[in-house]
Amino acid sequence: MKQVLALALLAVLLLTACSSKPRVTESPSVEFNIEGIVIWNRLNYAVRDVMIEVPASGRFAGCGNILPRSKCQTSFPVQRYTGNAIQVRWSEHAAPHSTEPFTVEPPEAAAQGSVFWLQIEVFAPGQAGATLVQP
Repeated sequence: MKQVLALALLAVLLLTACSSKPRVTESPSVEFNIEGIVIWNRLNYAVRDVMIEVPASGRFAGCGNILPRSKCQTSFPVQRYTGNAIQVRWSEHAAPHSTEPFTVEPPEAAAQGSVFWLQIEVFAPGQAGATLVQP
């Protein structure tokens, strides 16, 4: 009986942790720049219409079709990241998917003014994540 109760409490704790909203901060701890994007499709089928959007500024970048287990990348003039929320939208088998708005932080060792690429990975059906990578 104690094991069942312990498992039930653990399940509630884990489900609560999974459903929490991502933290959206006002501005990053270190000022940094973004000069491109890389979008990885880790799935065994193509993803389409991948759009990375910054709703506050109206800016966006994306790729129309990314083949299975491949990537799309593009560079652009260096942009200072000001901490605005980012959202990613894409479709799999004609079904739309998107992330919740999120912000990104540079690695702890990053110097002021460092330049990064935003790397997006569609890593599981309906799921994507983001990291910053050095060019």
